[in-house]
Amino acid sequence: MDLQVETFVRLAVEPGATATGEPEVLAAWTRLNPDQKKQARESQIFIEFSRTRKLVSDPFAHSNENPPLPDIRLLINNCDSYFELGEIVSKELAESISVSQRQRSATGSRVSLLDPLTCILASKKDKTYPTNGAPVELLLYYWTHYPDEATKAAIFEHLARNRESTEQLVQQSQFERVWIYDWHSKAVFWNYERSAFKAF
Repeated sequence: MDLQVETFVRLAVEPGATATGEPEVLAAWTRLNPDQKKQARESQIFIEFSRTRKLVSDPFAHSNENPPLPDIRLLINNCDSYFELGEIVSKELAESISVSQRQRSATGSRVSLLDPLTCILASKKDKTYPTNGAPVELLLYYWTHYPDEATKAAIFEHLARNRESTEQLVQQSQFERVWIYDWHSKAVFWNYERSAFKAF
């Protein structure tokens, strides 16, 4: 990781890493340029996901990559592995938040969490990554949205009802596994491997 990116991420994810708390985290964030902020968000999501799954002993030991490579590269069992990340967020909500930030006002937006999930799977399936045969996994996450229990149940029902089409999307892609991770609860609640569906 870039040094400034790592400084922010450690402040954001390590309990007790800063004595002053949120102000220091915010100050570290404002020092980042747009590219660094993208890397910092991806690293924060990946590290907290990795801890949830006990993926590696040191989740900070990864690098942020630029296209055409996937977002994250790390060693798993001494072999290169990659993760491509994508936020599940509706276009309407993203636009609403952008307008609110520009106008410094609150705006409302009715959103669905099902359509953006289908859209991001469809948009990622045709991408190819020059990883020299190293495996690539897709980590989809909720950050802007907060999926409550009723929403999660609706997502499970949607995935079950559209199992065949969802399965085809993944089978047509380069991804070995697909994860759905909720940053708010720090929990994986869906995982697809090429051989089977799994829900957590």
